[in-house]
Amino acid sequence: EAAMYRVFLEGIAGDSVFHEIGASDGTGYLDTRAENGTQYEYRVAAVGSADEGSYVSRRSETVSVTPRPDYHAELVFSHTADPEASGFSFAESEADNPIVAGASAEAQWRLEESGSDLVIVPLGETRVTAGIFTTDLSCGPGSEADCEYVAEAPAEAGFAATPVEVSAGNTYVFEVVSDGETHFAKIRVHGAAVDSEGQQVVVFDWAYQTVADEPSLNLSPLVR
Repeated sequence: EAAMYRVFLEGIAGDSVFHEIGASDGTGYLDTRAENGTQYEYRVAAVGSADEGSYVSRRSETVSVTPRPDYHAELVFSHTADPEASGFSFAESEADNPIVAGASAEAQWRLEESGSDLVIVPLGETRVTAGIFTTDLSCGPGSEADCEYVAEAPAEAGFAATPVEVSAGNTYVFEVVSDGETHFAKIRVHGAAVDSEGQQVVVFDWAYQTVADEPSLNLSPLVR
């Protein structure tokens, strides 16, 4: 059993060499220097305990990761309750407000009421997956051992342009088209609530992959 893991990153000095950047005594390593939207290549080597002779294993196969940002506690109202705050458009920057009118051309999806349920309605070329139960939007060092999240977008067949019911604890993955390019995103629903005016609202965390056609939905390079 490994006592620790050494982590290597390719190209720190502008070359194709893997340089050691750190170590971890667990099965995860968070590279805090990484920037969103940039692809990184990592390898890992296991180090045995002193009782086992302090061996160092061969480096692992290369792991490619493209990090992207997370955003938390977003609120979207049902289209019936507040049409001007029922739409959503995934944004690359916190400076851009993702909440838009549900009937606007900018909206990639909106929240609607269907009987007693709330549903996500894809708009335009947007497609969405069925909900997948998860414990968090993303997992990393410091997360619970049983943390569950969606690490990457599914294959083409996993998406549909039909409405899906909103359920607390579920993560939904989106395929959206922006400026002619396909991007992937996800939201994790905390739950539905009724505000002080009796309007239905959904609270969720979300993430958007800024690199076109990149399925990775990791928060930042988490090497396992």
